[in-house]
Amino acid sequence: MPRLTDSNSGPVDFCRDCFPCEGEAAERYQFAVKPGANDGRGDCFEYECDHPDYECDDYTCHMCGCELTRRDT
Repeated sequence: MPRLTDSNSGPVDFCRDCFPCEGEAAERYQFAVKPGANDGRGDCFEYECDHPDYECDDYTCHMCGCELTRRDT
């Protein structure tokens, strides 16, 4: 937590305060995948997936834009 990948396997990072519940995340980020959009792998939506160490790089929350820190892991 707090990362998910959308249906095309695009990473979406959130701070703890903005991380949506699984149902809301699926409504927003799980969608029909166009053929060839993700190398034919199908729907790659994943909730609470692994993420890099937010302390080392410049990651920001997708919703509010705040910088992600160790608190958000």
